[in-house]
Amino acid sequence: MSQQPKLQTVVLESSSIGLDWGGDVPISYQVYGQPLHTAPVVLVVHALTGNSELTGPRGWWNEQVGDGKAIDISRFTVLSLNIPGNGHDGFHVQDHADWNAQIVTRAFESLLNVLEVTEIDYAIGGSLGGGLLWHLAVARPRLIKHLIAVATHHTSSAWIIAHNTIQEQLLGYQENGMDLARQVATLFYRTPQSFNDRFHRDADNEGNYQAANYIKYQGKKLRSRYHHRSYRLMNHLFTSIDAFKDAELLDGYRNLQTTITQITIDSDLLFSPRDNEVTHQQLLALGKESYLYSIRSSHGHDAFLIEHAQLDKLLRNTFKTTPCHAL
Repeated sequence: MSQQPKLQTVVLESSSIGLDWGGDVPISYQVYGQPLHTAPVVLVVHALTGNSELTGPRGWWNEQVGDGKAIDISRFTVLSLNIPGNGHDGFHVQDHADWNAQIVTRAFESLLNVLEVTEIDYAIGGSLGGGLLWHLAVARPRLIKHLIAVATHHTSSAWIIAHNTIQEQLLGYQENGMDLARQVATLFYRTPQSFNDRFHRDADNEGNYQAANYIKYQGKKLRSRYHHRSYRLMNHLFTSIDAFKDAELLDGYRNLQTTITQITIDSDLLFSPRDNEVTHQQLLALGKESYLYSIRSSHGHDAFLIEHAQLDKLLRNTFKTTPCHAL
């Protein structure tokens, strides 16, 4: 087994990314596979409660990243970023309301500038990470050659805003607010069919419904491994995704210099496959290179972390059929 890459950190001045509260902002990352500037770059940004640790005992993407895997570290430099404030590097944000997706995008840009990364062959992210990469693709139209956006969209819908509003209110409770917020979120990350097929009306030996046990377990599990402030910030960033906020949508599409691949979940209750279909058709109408694929699953939004075989097939096809630049 290859050694886990070191967590590295670059410290940014808060004013340089649009924050006016003073102090420094650390942004951390890990590099897998080939050293920087020796191979084509795959940029990875994690989902809501993830981090830069892709492989190893605590790696959240062991199924897709590694030697000979879909994201092949024998072929690529895989640059995995932490969203500032996710807590993986010990940095927590005091006031999440000061932050938004645009500020995080500026932090990503600043880090890439420090690392002298001027071209990214593939940028891939699921859910929140994919939304933030949409922002980066819009902010730097020539930076990313191929964006792979999984279970996400360039704009968080009114449905997501309403969903996260409930969580924000629950997170205000000091005792068990995080537990409750995560329990609510889990219902949106899965589907009624997923719950019904798995639990039915089964109960344990004490008469407690298994579905109830599971939903409570999800809340306790997150609280045991994730900081309250980080969860509050990530949910807030989720709500703020709006990559074309400062541009007319079709004009924004015209400015893109990026091949777009959208991978949807047919049962996703958070990011509608229909929204991705509309974007795909609009991009094609403008002559842009756009691809749209669907993972079929009863598990809803979380299927991109469950249906590994389907995602593996789609990613292998994407990395096989689209060229990367030669160094």
